Amino acid sequence: MKLIAVVFAVLLPVVNAQTPLPPTATVGLMWKPSPSANVAGYYMLVGNESRSYTGKVDVLNYHTCTISNLVRGVRYYFTVVAYSSFGDESPQSNEVDYTPPTALALCSRPESMRVTEGVVSSSVLLGDE
Repeated sequence: MKLIAVVFAVLLPVVNAQTPLPPTATVGLMWKPSPSANVAGYYMLVGNESRSYTGKVDVLNYHTCTISNLVRGVRYYFTVVAYSSFGDESPQSNEVDYTPPTALALCSRPESMRVTEGVVSSSVLLGDE
């Protein structure tokens, strides 16, 4: 199976300083679909330790996934695996992590990140690091 470029994005809510944060958070993730005709779908893997995933979500042939009920202040790690209709799986994508904020904060964004209408995105490669 070919290596593909994957783009993850984190969807951020638009709030003001007086808006209390809900007790749990949601993260939206997206990636570029594989150009390979053999890809039947994707698994989103999630866990609380790097490279140790306790959850596996079959997102079918979509290239977006929303994970809800994330505990604020807890770091989550995500990776994508493409699979074929024959049951073959690609290597895991590079890992991305996200920690839902416990409070609102004003901060600057890293130059490697791009922000567009509440979406923060960064590129990773599906395959071995």
